[in-house]
Amino acid sequence: MIADATITTVIAITRRGQTRSIPPVLMWFALLGLPTYLGATAYLVIRWSAVTATAPQLIFTYVALTWPWVGAVGLWYYEKRVIPDFSAHVAGVLSGSPDYMPGLSRSTRNAVVFLWAALVVVAYLLSHQFVTHRFAFQGWSDPWYIVSCLAVTIWAILTGTGFTGVLNTGAVVQNACKRHTFVIDPYHPDNVGGLGAFGSLTIRTTMLFSSGALYVPILTLTATELGPYIGAGAWALVILFSLFIGWSFLVPNYTVFATARRALAAQVAGAHKQLAALAEVILKGHPSDQQHTAFANVHTLYKDLRETQIFPFDPATLAKLVSAVLLPIFMLLLEKAVSRLTG
Repeated sequence: MIADATITTVIAITRRGQTRSIPPVLMWFALLGLPTYLGATAYLVIRWSAVTATAPQLIFTYVALTWPWVGAVGLWYYEKRVIPDFSAHVAGVLSGSPDYMPGLSRSTRNAVVFLWAALVVVAYLLSHQFVTHRFAFQGWSDPWYIVSCLAVTIWAILTGTGFTGVLNTGAVVQNACKRHTFVIDPYHPDNVGGLGAFGSLTIRTTMLFSSGALYVPILTLTATELGPYIGAGAWALVILFSLFIGWSFLVPNYTVFATARRALAAQVAGAHKQLAALAEVILKGHPSDQQHTAFANVHTLYKDLRETQIFPFDPATLAKLVSAVLLPIFMLLLEKAVSRLTG
């Protein structure tokens, strides 16, 4: 129940802040961000003479410390803004109730978070030599090391829960396509037949997911110091992360496009059948004004349906996608630039 408990806690705390008119970003910065920065700074001041971390390692440690409080805001935003907005705007394009679009099951979500958290904590424990050498931790007898382990565990749970959002969006889209018939509206204001809700859901999920790039610099710095093979593996993970960011957007949208194309073809065929039937009546002679009007309306609908674009995103969305995909690479290059500038 670890994922459920995390989401429930984040939402409850955020709601309490909102009742006091505190914006979620400000509240989580004060609650999680500021104490983290102050605690890390206090530790460095106390043990500065023993700390051997390089300037890039210190800089990007602080960058990495940004994600936990930003991630908490992201979790709240996904659960209370992204998913509800999607449900509200997708109703017109689905034949049934949009409420029946189950996402990732609770058991799967909890299993993913548990496995991810366990993997991260084990990886941190295995990097014991690095953290003791660079950050002057002194093993299990050191309260600061225990605090760092607890902080990493919390971080792992937050990031794991955030990752399940990507899987949940994929499941929501998949179930929407499987359980509903799409009704393409050629006159919808989103200019993509009403499918813009899918594009909005997936790009917002992808952008939230890409925020994990804040960890890229400290990951590569740590891995490089642990050995050349581990360093190369970290670089490969960054590339895979970028590819997965793209996958998290493109695969669900391809599913939507394939489903919408079939629905649109059926609607075009239906309009053509109506058109043929009305044409036959008119050609028999003495058609009424009503029949002429109906023929004109169906002909317009037929033409507009054939011209409807059903890609569920626009150029602005694609620009956001490219930015999200390139963010990990940018952070990697930024780390190299800072390392070079600081010698």
